[in-house]
Amino acid sequence: MAKIALLIGVGEYGLGLNPLPSAVKDVEAMQRVLQHPEMGQFDQVKTLANPDPLVMQGEIENLFADRDKDDLVLLFFSGHGVKDDSSRLYFATTITRKTTQGELVKSTAVPASFVLDVMKYSSSKRQIILLDCCFSGAFAEDMRAKDDGSVDVQTQLGGEGRAVLTSSTSTQYSFEQQGSDLSVYTRFLVEGLETGAADLDNNGVISIDELHEYASRKVKDAAPAMKPKIYAVEEGFKIRLAKAPTGDPKLSYRKEVERSASRGEISDVARYTLNIRQRQLGVSSAEAQEIEGQVLKPYQEYKQKLQQYEEVLAKALKRENPLSVYTRQELKRFQEVLGLENRDIEPVEARLSLLREVVQPQPISSPQPSNAASPPVQPQYREETIDPLQSAARTPTGPTLSHSSEASPPRVQPQHRVEVPAQPESSRPATPSIRTERIQAAWIFWLKWVLATAVGESVTNVMFFQVTNGGQSIGVIPSFASSAVGGAIFGILQGFILRRYLPKTHWLLASTLGYAMGSVPSGGIITVANWVSGAVSGLVLGIFQWLILRQHFSKAGWWILGSAVGWATCWAIETTNSNPNWGNVNGFAVYGFVGGMTAGAITGGVMIWLTRHPTPGKSGVQ
Repeated sequence: MAKIALLIGVGEYGLGLNPLPSAVKDVEAMQRVLQHPEMGQFDQVKTLANPDPLVMQGEIENLFADRDKDDLVLLFFSGHGVKDDSSRLYFATTITRKTTQGELVKSTAVPASFVLDVMKYSSSKRQIILLDCCFSGAFAEDMRAKDDGSVDVQTQLGGEGRAVLTSSTSTQYSFEQQGSDLSVYTRFLVEGLETGAADLDNNGVISIDELHEYASRKVKDAAPAMKPKIYAVEEGFKIRLAKAPTGDPKLSYRKEVERSASRGEISDVARYTLNIRQRQLGVSSAEAQEIEGQVLKPYQEYKQKLQQYEEVLAKALKRENPLSVYTRQELKRFQEVLGLENRDIEPVEARLSLLREVVQPQPISSPQPSNAASPPVQPQYREETIDPLQSAARTPTGPTLSHSSEASPPRVQPQHRVEVPAQPESSRPATPSIRTERIQAAWIFWLKWVLATAVGESVTNVMFFQVTNGGQSIGVIPSFASSAVGGAIFGILQGFILRRYLPKTHWLLASTLGYAMGSVPSGGIITVANWVSGAVSGLVLGIFQWLILRQHFSKAGWWILGSAVGWATCWAIETTNSNPNWGNVNGFAVYGFVGGMTAGAITGGVMIWLTRHPTPGKSGVQ
């Protein structure tokens, strides 16, 4: 019986894949523990750094060829895992690249089906696959939405007598740990083997399921967005991978710390227990401090990531509120790089989204005579507007301890609570809800939109009155010119309102050309065409503006209909001939303003609705 391992690390790639500097170092760390005579005890460990496809396939085939039934064969891969349009998995090599359209160049990678074939025909019945990779090469510059599916690792690499451990089940970036030379997943695989902490049943042997359980728990503490999985058949779960020391005082103390720090910190009661165990085991203070630091490090790193996210979010809110689509995209990517899930950042976002906060000052009381009975002092409160950065600075940031189920390990959440003494409900200052503030923001947006459209249309009518001599010399050119000016006016104003959601210049050009072109079919004969001319004008304008909106909002097609209805209503109002003031410039201006308000009211409502439906892969406007 022999134990043979092949460790592959690929950190350098071609076009479309991010480099992974830790991949080769992952291989070196795994080699150290597997070859160690008191740990892995592997007879042969071969390493492969940044190979090309031919070399990589040849070494994988050699690993599984000519093996006895009882041999233990282990394949470790650290790098990118990519997939094609059919969700077939490939292992990236140093020449793997994607086309400019984001398609995998298959000849530059090693297909998982090849690995499956050589495993299938191997005589060894004890096979272990360790994959520390991101299946779609996430965060590549040309990553597309269709690359966000999952790869069925169990189907593609499962089988009799096999155990497959993966850093994640979805197509995510396999995170590299900040401040560490190793990737997150490999770091804890090595830690579990090297310290013996993965020997969960204390029998002196680390089985593959114990290693997975240990690494999985640690990964979820440090990078919650990663979800390590194990796939095994028959005896795969219980394949013995390495030995662990028995009766080691340091290991015993480490496991005691693991139990005591299950909630992210060591409580006062647990500290007394650890002090006693430290003396009983004969562990020095320096050794105990080092062990505790190693155990608590994942929790501390998690809290640091939350703090980083909070600081960045607070700065973004200070610069713009509500956040633009682009800023939300950047925050989403930052969240992914940190390895945080939505549930991790929800408390932070909810707190910082509140623009007002209850602050507790010192109770105020009047001086009382020394011989008089002092009436009870009622604490007084004030309500202040708090800058998010100042709020974050003075709000306690200690961990909030919470229990979780076995399926989800304990998570340290940041505490952001201002303590206020209990008092009757009627006397408590009211803090507006997030929903209330969103409604208020929507109303403000809508009112600005209505005003911008009304001003633009009023200017259009005034210009039309001037160039057509009060509507006497109606024609295509005068109508086109006046509409171009008016379209530019409300294009500038609306573009300013939309500046957080899309480029101002694009909206200005679309509005100017769209409204000017929309006047051509009617020839400016507004007294004849009536609301039909307005519908045509709004339709053409809506199409031009849709060309911009479709890049940002998934339901942008409805904008064309909303624009047609809005401007049809506007022109119907403007062409009302019963008003005696219609024949002068003031009448044109007033009716243009009123009609513009109507068009703005309709299109403004549609625009607010559109912002709630961003295109896939882009954050919505809250």
